[in-house]
Amino acid sequence: MNFFRGYWKSILVCICIICLSFLNISDANIHTFLGADKVVHLLMYLVLGATLTWESLVKKSKTLKLYLTAIIFPMLFGVAIELVQYLWLPQRTGDGWDILANFLGIIIGFRLVVVISSKL
Repeated sequence: MNFFRGYWKSILVCICIICLSFLNISDANIHTFLGADKVVHLLMYLVLGATLTWESLVKKSKTLKLYLTAIIFPMLFGVAIELVQYLWLPQRTGDGWDILANFLGIIIGFRLVVVISSKL
């Protein structure tokens, strides 16, 4: 229970990412620019990486636990969602470029929080 209390914001972000990732958007007539979905992936995972990093720092996690929690977990989470989309959701497609955008977002979110928190 203590884990959920300490990471409730990150859990909420994960739930939002799952919901957005499994929506059927093929019928939506949304006008965007080329690569807009990659920007969305980067931003979603930037928020997840930043939130996990912040909550881990607040809990004063050791370095290894910080990396596992704030970088490795969201990377595995992103890959798992892409695999589910690829294997079981015909209206969605799993994409390696989405995984790369996820990874970039996680790293940017992590670095932002680490740099900002070191200045506080």
